[in-house]
Amino acid sequence: MAKFTYRMQNILDIKIKLENQAKIAYATASRQLAEEQEKLREILMRRAGYERKSKELVNGTLDIQEIRECKRAIDVMKSLQRAQMMKVHAAEKTLEMARIELNRVMVERKTHEKLRERAFEEFKQEIAQAESKEIDELVSYNYHEIWLAIIVLLIKCDVGGFGSSVLAPVLKDVPYVNKILPDSATEEVSTEDDAYGYTSIDDAVARIKELEKELADAQNTSSANAE
Repeated sequence: MAKFTYRMQNILDIKIKLENQAKIAYATASRQLAEEQEKLREILMRRAGYERKSKELVNGTLDIQEIRECKRAIDVMKSLQRAQMMKVHAAEKTLEMARIELNRVMVERKTHEKLRERAFEEFKQEIAQAESKEIDELVSYNYHEIWLAIIVLLIKCDVGGFGSSVLAPVLKDVPYVNKILPDSATEEVSTEDDAYGYTSIDDAVARIKELEKELADAQNTSSANAE
C-alpha cells in the first residue's frame, strides 16, 4: 500500500509550533498577572494596617508625631496601590492579548488538521478505487481466459465438427496454433478438402455467402408461391 504524504505537512508543523509557543506565552502572562495581583493584595493589607493603627492613635493617647508618621505611611501605600493597580491592568491586558493570539493559532492549527484529514480520506478513496480497478481487471482477464479455454476445448473435442471441418483446413499448417485442432483433424483434412473444396477462410466465407443467397432465393420463391 502506498504511503500517505501530506503536501502541506510542513505548514501544519509550523502551526503546531506556533500554538505551543502561544500556550507558553499565555501561561507566562497568567503567572505574571497572578504575581502582580498578589503584590497589590499585600499593599492593600499594609494600607489597611496603617489605617487601623491611625484610628487607634486618634481614639487613644494623642501622639501627634506618630499620627503624622502613620498618615505619611498611608499616603505612601496609596501611591504604591495606584502604581500597582496600573501594573495589574497592564498584566491583564497582556494576558488578554495572549489569549486572543492563542485562540487564533489554535483555530489555524485545527483548520490545517482538518485539511490533512480530508486529504487522507481522499488518499484512502484513491487507494480503494485503484485496488477495485485491479480486481476488476484481474476478474476480466480470468473471465476471458476461461472462455478461451472453453472455446479451445470445444475445438479440441470437435463439437459439431467445427474443429475438423472448418478450422483444420486453415490452421493445420500453422505451428503451435494447430495444436488446438482435434487429433483426427490432420488425417481428415485431405478428405474434407475434396468434399468441401475449401482451401482458405476466404473460400469458406464466399461459399457461405453463396449458400445464404441460395437460401434467401428459396425463401422468396416459397413466399411468392404461397401468395
